[in-house]
Formats: sequence, C-alpha cells, structure tokens
Amino acid sequence: MKKLFVLLLAALAFSTGAFAQNTDTGWFVGSGVGMNVGFTGKKFVGRLESNIGAGLNIGVNAGYWFSKIYGVRAGYQGVNTSSTFTSFGSKNYTYIHGDALFRVSPFMIPYAHVGLVGVERLTVGGGIGLALPIELTPRVSLVPDLRILVFGRNGYIGEPGVSFSMTPSLCVMVRLGK
Repeated sequence: MKKLFVLLLAALAFSTGAFAQNTDTGWFVGSGVGMNVGFTGKKFVGRLESNIGAGLNIGVNAGYWFSKIYGVRAGYQGVNTSSTFTSFGSKNYTYIHGDALFRVSPFMIPYAHVGLVGVERLTVGGGIGLALPIELTPRVSLVPDLRILVFGRNGYIGEPGVSFSMTPSLCVMVRLGK
C-alpha cells in the first residue's frame, strides 16, 4: 500500500509539467467577492456566544507567473466578519497577504499564503488555499477560490490562542501582456 501511494505521488509530481504545458507566464490581476467565515477557536456555547460568525469579503490582487508552474501573488482581502451566528459582519476584517502559487494543472492552483490580519487587533497569519480557474477567454478566467487562514486569537478577540478564517470566493482574473 505504501509503495502504491509513493508511486502515485511520484506520478503526480512528474506529471505537473505535462499538465501545465498550455498555461502562460507573466502578469495578472484579479478581483472577487465571497464570504469570510470566522472561528475564534473557543468552544461553541450557544447562538449568542457561538464563536463562529461570518461577513462579506471583497478582494483584489496582482501577481506574476515566473514559469508554467510557479508564481507569486500579493493582495488585499477584507470588509467584515463576526464571532457569533447572530451578528453577521459586526467586525471589520482586513488581510494583506502574499501567496506562493503552484499550478499543478491549468484548472488547479494550490497555494500557501502569509500576511497581516486585522479584526480587533493586528496579528500575523498564514495558511493554504485552492484556486480552480475556469478559462472564459484567452485573457479572462472565472476563479472559484477557497482560502483557509490561521492566526492568533489576540487578533480576533483579544485572548491568547488560535483563530481561523475560511473564505470561499468567486473571482475574475485577467492576464496582462501579450
């Protein structure tokens, strides 16, 4: 079983170059909307103290593909979030981030990100994400994106510990250049 798993991983690693043959390098910009779902890391108590809330997300970014597989992106995402079911968007939310992009196929881009998170206080955060571009034209793609962010609870509710944010969004990406 372990040998089969290792062989599958090796096949996937070596096939990423083949998947990425139809992709472009160069600059791109994007913008999207979605939802910020916040988890304070504390135990669920009830609707008024659920420690899980949501808010509106708007994001903008710009990036560069250095090769058919590796790229970087910088961006801003924010508007609001909350820490309870009953208070949609009650807290301001800001995440200024840098991403390392890994295009494993033309339609699948996992990435790692790190940046500054601000909810009630400013703190450092990071995590992983997955973008699934759908090419509409040679320059424009529709991109469903899911970002998972981990940051110190002192940035969310002023107590030590770990908080999370999950942001599903729908973005439009435009390739620049030739």
